[in-house]
Amino acid sequence: MSLHTRLPPPIMQLLPIFTLCNIFVPIPNQIIKNFESLTGFPIVLNTSFNIAGEPVVLSPDDALTKFYNSGLEYLIIGSFLVKK
Repeated sequence: MSLHTRLPPPIMQLLPIFTLCNIFVPIPNQIIKNFESLTGFPIVLNTSFNIAGEPVVLSPDDALTKFYNSGLEYLIIGSFLVKK
């Protein structure tokens, strides 16, 4: 079954699809492979990080502030994993 038939149509219609080459971007590629092993889907969603009505996060300090004031459970900044 192809990825296009496994994802809801709105996702496939609204999102631009990008592929990664392991030679140039090994860390994101490994993240996607790990995600696929857990979920069966070899995709991740890259989106802006902001809270409704506020500007997009511009710094690590800003990211931590927004993270602690959101419903998110985890935040990755560089090589650090932050958990509430």
